[in-house]
Amino acid sequence: MKNVNIINVLAIEDNPDDAELLRVMLKKVREPLFTFVWAQRLTEGLQVLREGSFDIVLLDLGLPDSAEMDSVLKIRRQSPTIPIIVFTGIDNDEVALKALHLDVQDYLTKGKIDRNLLVRSIRYAIERKRAVEALRNSEARFRRLSESGIIGIAYMDADRRIIDGNDKFLAMIGSNREELAAGRVRRWGRLVPPEWQTRMREASEQSRATGRITPYETECLSRDGSRFWCLFGAAKLDGQDEIAFIVDITERKRLEEEITHMAHHDVLTGLPNRRLFMELIRFEIAEARRNGTKTGLLFLDLDHFKEVNDTLGHEAGDQLLKTVAERLRAAIRDSDAVARIGGDEFSFLLAGITRPEDITEIAQKILDALREKCVIAGHEFTITTSMGISVYPDDSDSIESLFRYADIALYHAKNQGRNTFEFYNPDINRRSVERLKFENALRSALAQQELTIHYQPLIDIGTGKIVSAEALVRWKHPELGLLDAKQFIPTAESIGIITAIDEWVLRTACAQLKTWLDNGYAPFSIAANLSSRVFQNSGFADMITRILDETGVPPHFVDIEITESAAMVDIEGTINRLHELARKGIRITIDDFGTGYSSLSRLKRLPVQRLKIDQTFVKNIVLDLDDRAIVGAVTAMAHQMRISVVAEGVETAEQLSCVTETRCDEAQGHFFNRPLPPEEFTELLAERKHRSETAAPKFTASCP
Repeated sequence: MKNVNIINVLAIEDNPDDAELLRVMLKKVREPLFTFVWAQRLTEGLQVLREGSFDIVLLDLGLPDSAEMDSVLKIRRQSPTIPIIVFTGIDNDEVALKALHLDVQDYLTKGKIDRNLLVRSIRYAIERKRAVEALRNSEARFRRLSESGIIGIAYMDADRRIIDGNDKFLAMIGSNREELAAGRVRRWGRLVPPEWQTRMREASEQSRATGRITPYETECLSRDGSRFWCLFGAAKLDGQDEIAFIVDITERKRLEEEITHMAHHDVLTGLPNRRLFMELIRFEIAEARRNGTKTGLLFLDLDHFKEVNDTLGHEAGDQLLKTVAERLRAAIRDSDAVARIGGDEFSFLLAGITRPEDITEIAQKILDALREKCVIAGHEFTITTSMGISVYPDDSDSIESLFRYADIALYHAKNQGRNTFEFYNPDINRRSVERLKFENALRSALAQQELTIHYQPLIDIGTGKIVSAEALVRWKHPELGLLDAKQFIPTAESIGIITAIDEWVLRTACAQLKTWLDNGYAPFSIAANLSSRVFQNSGFADMITRILDETGVPPHFVDIEITESAAMVDIEGTINRLHELARKGIRITIDDFGTGYSSLSRLKRLPVQRLKIDQTFVKNIVLDLDDRAIVGAVTAMAHQMRISVVAEGVETAEQLSCVTETRCDEAQGHFFNRPLPPEEFTELLAERKHRSETAAPKFTASCP
C-alpha cells in the first residue's frame, strides 16, 4: 500500500541549476516527504512518466524539444489525470492564463517563489485532483443508485398532486407514508422554490413535446422548509399520470462549488488567485470603457518578508500572510478586489474611479492598515509594504501594459526606500529600460571577458605578513566603467547567474594563486565569498573540489567565506556542508559577523577557523566604547573556541591600534591596501619579498 505521506515529483526542466533548486527546496520538507526525479527533455519526461508512478509534474515551458502549451498538451494526452504545475521563467500573465485554461493547476515564475509557496502549490494541485476524483466517484454512485432502484420515485396525477412515492422520495422531502395516504403531501410545484418554477414549467413542456425524460437540476423544499439540490426528470404514463425520478445531488453540488472555489482562490488566504483576478480586470476595464471611468491596478509586496520565513519558519510566514489578507480586505471598498498572486505578492483592482485622488487615498489607507503592529509566533511585527500603481486609461488601454507598468512602479517604490507607493510614469519606465539593459549586459559579461578580480590582503597584526588575499570581483562595464560587487551582484542574484559568476571567481582566483606560489612568493591563502544560492546547492563542495583539481591548488590554500546570515538560513544544512568542506582540508571563514541573527554559541557547531567582525563595529571603535567592548568580547569568546578574529574595514592607524588592543589576530582595510588588480598585487608581493617581514610593525598612533 502506498504511503500517503510520500509525494512523488517529476520535474521536466532543461536548466540543471533550476532543477537542483527544486530538489533542494523539496528535500528540506519534513512532512510530507518528497521523492524527486528530473528529466531534462520533454521526450525523456514522457518516457519516465510512462514507466513510473508520480503524483505531480513540475513543467518548464521553455524546453528545447517542445514549445510552451504543446508540452502541456502532450502530457495531457499521455497522462490525462496527472496534476501539472508550470515552473517557468516566462513571467507573462497571458501565457499563464493560457496554461490555466489547459487545466494546469498552478503557474509559478522562477525567481519569485520560495519553498513554502512551492509545497503549498503541490499540495493544492493534489488536493484538487482528489476532489475531482471524488466528484467522479460521486456521480458513479448516483448512476448505480438509479440502476438499483433506490433513487427517489414519485407518481403524480394530472394536476401534479403526488399520489404515491417510494421511501427514498419520502425521506428526501421529510415525509412518510401515513402523511401520503392522508393526502397531506403537497403538489410537486409546492416542493419547488418560486425562483425555480419557470425552469420546471419549461422542462415539463419539453418532455411533453419530445416524449422523452428531460432531467434538469433544481433546488427542492423539504416539509420543514430546508432546501436540497436534486436532479429531476418526469415522464407521462398511460392516461394523465406522470412518474418523476429524483436524485439528491446536494453533495455533488457542494463538491462542484469547492472545486470551482479552489480553482479561483488562494488556498492559504481565501483571496482570489491570479486566474480569477485576470477575469475580474477584463470585466472591470470593459465596464470602465462603457462608463467613461478609470480603473486602478495596484501591485503590492511585503518588505523583508523573506526574513520572517528564514528566522521564524514558514508557519509564522503563513500566519503573517493571513493577517495581511484580512487587513487588505478591510482596507478596500466593496467595489474593489484584492488577490494573492503568489508568495508575498498581492494585486488590487480599484473600480469606478472618477478622481485620481481616490487611488491615492486607498493606497494610503492600505499602508496605514498594514503598519499597525501584529504579533506572530510570539514576536511583534510592524508590517511595511511597497506598492506600484497603473491607471486605465491614463497609462494604457492594454491589460498587459497596465500589468507591466504597475510592476515597474513597484520596483521604483522599492528603490525609493520601501514602505511607500509610486504611480507609473514614463520617467520610471525609462529607468526600467535601463535596468533591463543593465541586466542583459551583465548576462553577457562573462562571455565578453568583462569581469576581473581585485585582491585585498589580509594582514597578520603581529607580524605584518600577508596571510590571505580576498578575491573581489569587479565588472569592467563598457559604458559605466569599473563597478564593484555591490553595484551588480544583487542583480546577478535576481536574474539567476550568480552561480556562474561565483564559480568563475573561484577558478580564476585559484589559477592566479597557483601562479604566485609557483613564482616563489611567500605562501598565503586565497579567500572567496560564496553567495547563499551557491552555498545551498548540494553539489557546491564537488564544484570546489573540481576547481582545485583543475588549477592544482592544495585545499588548505583556499578559504571559503560565507556570510553570517547565509550560514543561519538552514543551520543543520550549513553544518553538514561546512564539515564536508573541512574534511577536504578547505578553510572556513564567517564573514560580516555581527550583522545577522546568530551567536558564537551557535557557531561553535561549525568547523570555522576564522571570523570576520563586520566593519560597522570597526568604523567607530576609536570613539565608541560600546563598539570597542563588543569587538573585545567577541574576540575573547572566539579565542576560547580556537577561532582567529579579523577586523574588517581598518582605515586608520588609530583603528588598527584599537583592534590590536582588543586582541584581534588579523586586519583588513585601506590602511594596509585597497583592493588591487592582479598586476599591482603582484608588485606588492615582489616589494615585500625584497624586504624583511619578520619585525613586528611599529604604530605611531594609539587607541584613546
